[in-house]
Amino acid sequence: MTLGIPPRLDGRLHGIVLAGPRCRLVVGSVLLEVTLAADGLVKVRRTLAAAPAPEEPSPAVLAGAEDPALDAGWTDRGDGYLVGRAGPLGVEIDTATGLVRFLDVAGGLLLEEYDCTVGRAADAGGPAPQTLVMSATRGEQFYGLGQKVRGEHDTSLGWRGRVRSFGPYGNTREKTCPGVAGQGNGNTTIPLLVSSAGYGLFLDNHYRHTWDLTPDDRWSVEAERGEHRYWLVYGPDMAGVLARYGRLTGRAPMPPKWALGLLQSRFGYRSWDEVHAVADEYRRLGIPCDALILDLYWFGGVPHFGGAHRIGALEWDEAAFPDPAGHIARLRAQGFRLVLIEEPYVDDALPAHAEAAALGHLAVDDAGGAVTLEKWWGRGGIVDMTSPAAREWWWRRHAALIAQGVAGWWTDLGEPDTFDPESRYAGGRHVDVHNRYAMEWARALAEGYARDLPAERPYVLTRAGYAGIQRHGAALWSNDVMTSFEWLAPQVATGLNVGLSGLPWWGTDVGGFIGPVATPELYVRWFQFGAFSPVFRPHGQDRPTAPFEFGAEAMEICRRYARLRYRLLPYIYTAAREAHDSGLPLMRPLALEHPDDAHAADLGSEYLFGPSILVAPMLREGGAHPSRNVYLPRGHWVDFHTHRVYHGPTWLRDFPAPLDTLPLFVRAGAILPLADEAGASAHSGALAEDTLTLRVYPGAAASDYTLYEDDGRTTAYRAGACAWTRVACRPTARGVTIEVGGMAGAYDGMAPERELLLEVLLDAMPAAVRVDGEPCADWRWDPWTRLARVACPAADVRRHRRIEIL
Repeated sequence: MTLGIPPRLDGRLHGIVLAGPRCRLVVGSVLLEVTLAADGLVKVRRTLAAAPAPEEPSPAVLAGAEDPALDAGWTDRGDGYLVGRAGPLGVEIDTATGLVRFLDVAGGLLLEEYDCTVGRAADAGGPAPQTLVMSATRGEQFYGLGQKVRGEHDTSLGWRGRVRSFGPYGNTREKTCPGVAGQGNGNTTIPLLVSSAGYGLFLDNHYRHTWDLTPDDRWSVEAERGEHRYWLVYGPDMAGVLARYGRLTGRAPMPPKWALGLLQSRFGYRSWDEVHAVADEYRRLGIPCDALILDLYWFGGVPHFGGAHRIGALEWDEAAFPDPAGHIARLRAQGFRLVLIEEPYVDDALPAHAEAAALGHLAVDDAGGAVTLEKWWGRGGIVDMTSPAAREWWWRRHAALIAQGVAGWWTDLGEPDTFDPESRYAGGRHVDVHNRYAMEWARALAEGYARDLPAERPYVLTRAGYAGIQRHGAALWSNDVMTSFEWLAPQVATGLNVGLSGLPWWGTDVGGFIGPVATPELYVRWFQFGAFSPVFRPHGQDRPTAPFEFGAEAMEICRRYARLRYRLLPYIYTAAREAHDSGLPLMRPLALEHPDDAHAADLGSEYLFGPSILVAPMLREGGAHPSRNVYLPRGHWVDFHTHRVYHGPTWLRDFPAPLDTLPLFVRAGAILPLADEAGASAHSGALAEDTLTLRVYPGAAASDYTLYEDDGRTTAYRAGACAWTRVACRPTARGVTIEVGGMAGAYDGMAPERELLLEVLLDAMPAAVRVDGEPCADWRWDPWTRLARVACPAADVRRHRRIEIL
């Protein structure tokens, strides 16, 4: 039997120890520890007082984040409560029950514990459940909780009224493995619950757990084993929660700029001839693309798909892929990077298996022998990514591939997909490592780059993860999704919740992975959504995946949206820096900015892409007259295509969306930096550094925007090798004035001069234009688009520019 004693049922206070920011007290049978950390972070931990367990190390929380605020402390208020403060967050402990409550910056009740159970293992050594029950306020909505693709056509965003269970997935053996949270194909464990009330609760426990968010007045989470430990993260808004959560678990580094372009993939390309054919067609048609991704045929495939016993080889199949360095150099000359898939298994037919087993780098059984697993990929062992030595061994095997020019890695099956629940790792039993396995794998690559190639930015595309994986430069995708509108629809909410779980880099298999081949309509709609996703990757199994494989009309539409993606790269790259600095994702639910808007609270079919562009993808078949309902929140919004202005909050019912139109709206006051059109037909490296277009949507009030730039390749930005350009727009009695500040900062390869082109949305033709106080003749106004285009001659990038439109 498992014993658990709710503190409420045994409220005998035995002792209190106050030591600066830490409070320890025993209530009944439970030892409670509450630590005040700086800036709205509080850690709560419970264990049984009779046999207090040493605190388990957290796989997610950064060591420095747990340093308490030295100027914080506790006081006894004299009415049965101990009180403390962590920056804007107040904390109160009821000494009669040992329950904790949290107060917002104004002193109002934010959240309080309703009940909790601290479990301990039974005599036979079973699981130790931990239960936490919290209060909830009326109208409060919940987000985050990692990745879970919901049911067909489900576009709801929030978790209120639902049970979010990290339950079993995978082969039948996994279902007998207690404590596994069951992340698998489309289900990634990140136990961060973000509330519209402006707090987040991070359950610092990586075992199987279930969140019950169905009651009106409370919610609960139960973990099957592990620590009773959580962090309360206070905003006071959701953006603030993400910023402080990033301090706790780490923030995403800047990705290489090429990774923000189109990444063409398929399962799979079987030879260099197939790879070059795709690359050449992209360039011939002028569809921009930055990378080609090779699935498992690059190393020889696996038996189930007609290949050899080669999984884990990390070596080319030279019969189909000879001279890899030469072919990669040819692709690189065309502007393509190459990304390779890898899996965590090593087939026992390979010499690498014997080497790994001899060195102790594989998961083992109780007798110490390497565990043998068997599935569609072959027969062999799984690398123990929790072992520092095994991680180092795995990383070293990438050296030759990197020397040949491979630019990124696709870590597949990292849930892990196949395992023996009785196996042992350096980090414990399988149950102890399952949910953090993919993070340790990404860590192996990130640590290898940091040590041996410190100037290079790693790129890792992963199928699984855990809280904190974002700090290793990982991007997640929604896994093997069915090819249908029914399964396209829930992708938007999936990506939004991943972003609200602290992982800004996410994408989906454009066109769908399995099932019937996408129709041209479905492919185009998915491609349009992909162009406004953080990770833009067409992919699928044994099917067409490239935009030129779905007919001339689809190709032309996709080419236009791919070029728009590339023109927006300066805007996207600046948003990437914001994600690095503050944790704000690129895909942002409307509720993030409008938590009090009832229409936005559960809206998972549209979103903000960066700070200023509202995207409303078409998620259903359109019929003869394609349309959708679009919600515009408070403010003025400009249709990106027609420049018609709408005033929110409002619903646009049956808004027309023909196949060539993705509904896009720009916030009034926005300033969008755009790359040159010529470079947007090739790849990110072809975008000119010495020209910049600023598309300005003047609002009723002054607005500003700061453009971020660096070399796009190296880690020098961490040492300050980057530049910022502030742009301000101010309406005047006669028109509008735009100030473009001189570039602040510097980085390698920065253009010394830059030509500016302004595109300013105006209601009427200007009477005159002045640039830097002088009359300007190089401008025109288009009455159809209502854009005034002003060309400013090239000047030093550090020069302040002033453009007056009168």
